[in-house]
Amino acid sequence: MGGGSGEEGIARDVQGGVGQDLADRGYVVAVPVSPNARSFRGENNRLIPLLIETLQNDARVSKGKAMLAGISNGGMSALEVAAAAPQDYAGVMAIPALVPRGLNVSALAGMPIYLRIGDQDEAGWQDRLDETAATLRAAGAQVDAGLVFMSPHMFAMEWETLEPWLQTVLPAQTGN
Repeated sequence: MGGGSGEEGIARDVQGGVGQDLADRGYVVAVPVSPNARSFRGENNRLIPLLIETLQNDARVSKGKAMLAGISNGGMSALEVAAAAPQDYAGVMAIPALVPRGLNVSALAGMPIYLRIGDQDEAGWQDRLDETAATLRAAGAQVDAGLVFMSPHMFAMEWETLEPWLQTVLPAQTGN
């Protein structure tokens, strides 16, 4: 799970928020810190599969397909990583995200994607929710998209919609 620029302070915020919520529900969560203070986009995307492989070498971690998750730039990175090797991932939580320019969206056919954007997003991303969801759906992705009421760019998770989605996408791992 990544977010923003990938700097240590942002990573701490992500881990303390949604990362902790997921960990409290039994999921293994890794929040990477960028080695070069740049977001996990473009060239840095190659580091995410290496991190997942390292984690899955631990006997306490499930060996199945990983769920990618990201906040803001991290959400866009999660979409990029999933599109590069869709067979390796169970789905994407993009909270929030837009479709990155140049993304091979057709590679996401069949991919479950949970997309949420705050309806008070300071960057105006809420105005692009329908476009983003439509682009992903046109590629064949299974998109669960919505606005989070009275929420800015960064927001608390909407567990009443996320929990059932996770149970559908990762049924064997829910409640571990």
